[in-house]
Amino acid sequence: MAYRFEIFLSYPRRPMVVEWLNNFEPLFSQWLLEELLAKNHPLLDQKVRIFRDDQIEAGQDWPRVLREAARDSCCALAILLPSYDASPHCRAEWETFRLRGEELIVPVRFHDCENRREQIFDLSAFTATVKGTPNWVDFHNQVKTLARHTANRVVSAPPYPTDPNANSWVALDIPAPPAGRPVLQARL
Repeated sequence: MAYRFEIFLSYPRRPMVVEWLNNFEPLFSQWLLEELLAKNHPLLDQKVRIFRDDQIEAGQDWPRVLREAARDSCCALAILLPSYDASPHCRAEWETFRLRGEELIVPVRFHDCENRREQIFDLSAFTATVKGTPNWVDFHNQVKTLARHTANRVVSAPPYPTDPNANSWVALDIPAPPAGRPVLQARL
């Protein structure tokens, strides 16, 4: 077996985040492709494979699909805001990649996550950016830089496990939220 995805997008399913990802992901994917090609990373059909939970089809066992997609991804791009830490699914996704190595998580600040210990790539100034807006060029350049940083994480991913069912590669238990973060009772 081999990795099926270069990137696992980990994010809370909030309408504003989903809308932003619809603008962000195509641009990020294009720059990530160029960065990976420059590093001679093997790509199937010259495409960057990004897993996003909206790819799960009706009737599929979505917790199983998420676990398998996380296991089968080189690294995670985590879109951080307070509802990320409040989501047990997001915490499990984070833990899955942390088990394999914290360098496999690329944290991206969407909003208000100053109390985290990790170095975070800050895109919070661009959460309302769409093509044609005044700060599009700045956003574009930031995404290009993020793609370069992420490509380094992709190429440094450990080899795919010889036992794809290895529990050490997938967080089965959902960890508690980080200290200092209240657990929201909202359905995520």
